Amino acid sequence: MKNKAIFICTVLYFALQSITIAQTVSASFEGIQYSGEKPPDPVIAVGENHVVLAVNSKYEIYNKSGTYISGQSFSDFFSSVSPQPTGSIFDPKIAYDHYSDRYILLAIDGSHRTRYLLAVSSTDDPTETWYKYSIQGTLYDLDYPGLGFDENTIVLTSQSEVGSNSYSPDLTILNKQEIYSNSKNYQIDIRDINNGEKLKPVRVMGTSPSKFHLVNTTSDGKVRIWSISNPLGGSPSLSIDKTITFASFQGPQNAVQKGESEKIEINTVGSSISDVVCKDGIIYGAYTVANTSGTGSSVKYFSTDINNNFAILDEGLIQSTDTYYYYPVVHPDGSGNMILVFNKSSSNDYVGVAYTIHIKNNTSYEPINWLKQGAAGYKLLLNTKNRWGDYSGIAMDPENNYRIWIYGEWAKTSTTWSTWVGSIEINIDISTQFSNIIGTQNAGGTLTVNSTTTVNSGNTLSVPLGNNNVKTNNERFSNWNSSGYTYKNNNWNDAASELFLSHDFYAQLGSQQEQDAKYLKMNYAKIQVKTDGYTLSGTGDINFQDPWYVKSDGSQPGDFWLTETSPYEPTGKAGETEKGVFLDQNPQFQPGLPNYSVKADQTQENVSINGSNHNMYFQNWEAINSSLQYPDELETPVVFNYANAVVTANYKVDNLTNSSETYTNNGQRRIAQTANDYIHKVYESMGKVWYEKSTDKGDTWTIMNNGMPLTAGNSKSPCIAVNDANPDCEVIIAYQKENSGGGSDLELNVFFSTNRRILIRGLLN
Repeated sequence: MKNKAIFICTVLYFALQSITIAQTVSASFEGIQYSGEKPPDPVIAVGENHVVLAVNSKYEIYNKSGTYISGQSFSDFFSSVSPQPTGSIFDPKIAYDHYSDRYILLAIDGSHRTRYLLAVSSTDDPTETWYKYSIQGTLYDLDYPGLGFDENTIVLTSQSEVGSNSYSPDLTILNKQEIYSNSKNYQIDIRDINNGEKLKPVRVMGTSPSKFHLVNTTSDGKVRIWSISNPLGGSPSLSIDKTITFASFQGPQNAVQKGESEKIEINTVGSSISDVVCKDGIIYGAYTVANTSGTGSSVKYFSTDINNNFAILDEGLIQSTDTYYYYPVVHPDGSGNMILVFNKSSSNDYVGVAYTIHIKNNTSYEPINWLKQGAAGYKLLLNTKNRWGDYSGIAMDPENNYRIWIYGEWAKTSTTWSTWVGSIEINIDISTQFSNIIGTQNAGGTLTVNSTTTVNSGNTLSVPLGNNNVKTNNERFSNWNSSGYTYKNNNWNDAASELFLSHDFYAQLGSQQEQDAKYLKMNYAKIQVKTDGYTLSGTGDINFQDPWYVKSDGSQPGDFWLTETSPYEPTGKAGETEKGVFLDQNPQFQPGLPNYSVKADQTQENVSINGSNHNMYFQNWEAINSSLQYPDELETPVVFNYANAVVTANYKVDNLTNSSETYTNNGQRRIAQTANDYIHKVYESMGKVWYEKSTDKGDTWTIMNNGMPLTAGNSKSPCIAVNDANPDCEVIIAYQKENSGGGSDLELNVFFSTNRRILIRGLLN
């Protein structure tokens, strides 16, 4: 059947914010037709690719365009379970478990009224294998079942008939993973809870709360929230967490319909809540009550926050004088807006399927619309009653959490019902201002919204409720306002962690929404390498990480390391000539916030210095007008505190010194040769003593002691000796080291051929 589309548009104003709301019925088709059962009890589940419908006695599978794929009677579907059902199978419930991408189907075995029939699909494809179970529930006849789940459990409930007009809830807890592995070994039953309660377990979406919750409505207008503590712990505990009192109400009257004097029987379950959803810690529910004034019946809806003592977030009453709304279910979309589907009839309306939307935090609901109008006055008696219901179906589409599927019953002829399916997509456009901001001023330029629309800085644009993206098209403003300074994009909305040119944001209801790209002044800085006190130019690698850096392809990795030759003057963008960094970015080095970073290699080999190649050994970092978090480590975050900041990686090079005394009067440099023809050398540089060794008769040299000086403090006058008596002990090195009293101590170093070192201190006073 060809889809029909209905477009409804209205404009609302919240504070300063302009909002446009559009509802679209993106799919609409006839579902399961009259099966011979009365009433049908229609329910729906939606997966990635399929829509599964169920009524009393059968189920059917469709694709999302409404094309029928397959179907089967419950008698055939459950024929393999033991004990085998031989009578009617009724009161279906169905859900799609988004945690595990499985379908769950529940019904009651009419031939064994104390047993549930449960089936779960083996995959996300309902046309493939199902695992099926017959599960003993209460000792009494089951009726009005409920199906709920969270990440770990499946919970079944029923109102059990323990005697004439006497009822008791049945509660069965199953281990979901065992059910899904086709090996049900785990089951807990809680019985005789509280006479008369019709508990409905929640269907959890998002992170599961610490407790599993159930809901029921009472005859005096209350909503009662229950919880199961430790549901899979062997001894679960059931308790009432909250009783919510709304305005008092009466149970609904039987419904008037057009063209038939026989009223629609709204069974006594009419005021009982049906399927309940818990999404992101918020419970959503709806049930039928009488109109507060005049004739008719109404839909009461609410949402309550589990994590805030079950505070009511939204509530309302859908009613019109002399109009009957009944058998509602509700489901939130991705933003917590409620979609409600229910039956509607009046003296002017055949009974059909209607729906409305309640926008989160709004004080009312959107206009009521028909999904499918009835076509005739309906009279199909069951035990003298013109039964209808007992509920409608609703489900979120896992492909799009702003698409909600609704399913209900309508009068097709005077003696036959049918069902209708629709998917409601909510499109809410929110007027949002987009700006490039320097200080408090509009910097000009343009921004691109959702990769398609370009907007001038300071202008507004309507964007969909929910997830969006904006990118500033201006990485920097050179000589902005003739100030002589370059300003570069730094963050969005003063959020340091939102540092890229592109920014994902969530458009939501409330006051006027703004998305501001914030710019900061750039200041000159330099990263360089020094060795033995000499600044290297055009040689020596330096690594710099600029979280704001823009590569030549326009991307911003955030953790991209630039490898440059000393000195490097940061520009923030590939190919850019204007230099500079931001000052005072994350001065406390807080995790999760952006910092510049520098990194050096422990050893750099064959570096050309004064026409010859040398090996360089990292010593530490030093900073001018800057702060370093780990100055003695190879990698450290850095904060540039003032303009003209300089960060230096200090290296030591073999065969090079900044001390003239090393080569004068033969006063510092000492050389010795061991029996293996290795040459050993000690000398002073940068106020410290260094030990080098050559294993190729002086062609190449290695700085020993892992490339570090022999002492951390000031030292001088080194000498070296060979221990010919013990070849394992290669050399002995001595030098003077300044002590805290202003004098000198003699330190002795013994190096072995295994590179092991012994240090003896304080030989002199």
